[in-house]
Amino acid sequence: MSKCIVYFHGFNGSPEADSKIAIQQAFPEHLVLSYPIVHQEGPTKIAAKLEKAINTIFDTYHPEDVILVGNSAGGLWAYHFAKQQGSRMVLLNPSLEPVKNLTKFGLEAKVLQDYAEFNLAKGEPSKNHHVFLSDQDDVVKPDYAAKKFKNVTWLKGEGHRIVNMGPVINIMKKHLMH
Repeated sequence: MSKCIVYFHGFNGSPEADSKIAIQQAFPEHLVLSYPIVHQEGPTKIAAKLEKAINTIFDTYHPEDVILVGNSAGGLWAYHFAKQQGSRMVLLNPSLEPVKNLTKFGLEAKVLQDYAEFNLAKGEPSKNHHVFLSDQDDVVKPDYAAKKFKNVTWLKGEGHRIVNMGPVINIMKKHLMH
């Protein structure tokens, strides 16, 4: 049965990010979707925009047939919707502490307050998850994610932007696509 993979890009990222394209090329038999996220708008506006699309996906696919992939700040959204819907999740250097991680990008105080109140990363993660953390990430410190999740793979020699998607693709094929 075909799966649906939804990719959530990071801050100032693109729905056509290199990591999304690598996933799309590795899984041509599955539907791979991505939606533009303007993180500067804050989580209340973003959630309103994404909810309809995500609900449509889950009206069409069983949660076991959906994999939400979140890269950096997009990890917040993958986490939020995977927890809400009970689907599988893959996080790539997730920024699960947005106020701490997004402050340096000059977001307005009211947007940062909205992130603090929205608290997307609260609660327990989906049981069907895998998290990839880069040992040389200079944007998001991996401490929080390393403690929060059980299924973690450390990517040696990688920075925040993961260049070699091979380990991610292999884990997705081995553990998540059955």
